[in-house]
Amino acid sequence: MNITIYTSPTCQPCRQLKPALFKAAVDRDWTVEEWNIREKGIPDGVSAVPTVRVHQDDGSFKQFVGTGEIKDALMI
Repeated sequence: MNITIYTSPTCQPCRQLKPALFKAAVDRDWTVEEWNIREKGIPDGVSAVPTVRVHQDDGSFKQFVGTGEIKDALMI
């Protein structure tokens, strides 16, 4: 599975969430891409950080916004 986390360097929830997210990804053998919105811009459909997209094999994705939703996403 591949996930993308959209972050900002000034986002405190992003900084708190990233270590847990990366650990969960390693434990599950997922691939993680971090997308810094300050460097790369804000992609369509992302309205807040942190946002996580869990990419499916068929090209679709599930999107989770905010620490509460993202913590729930770790249960996938």
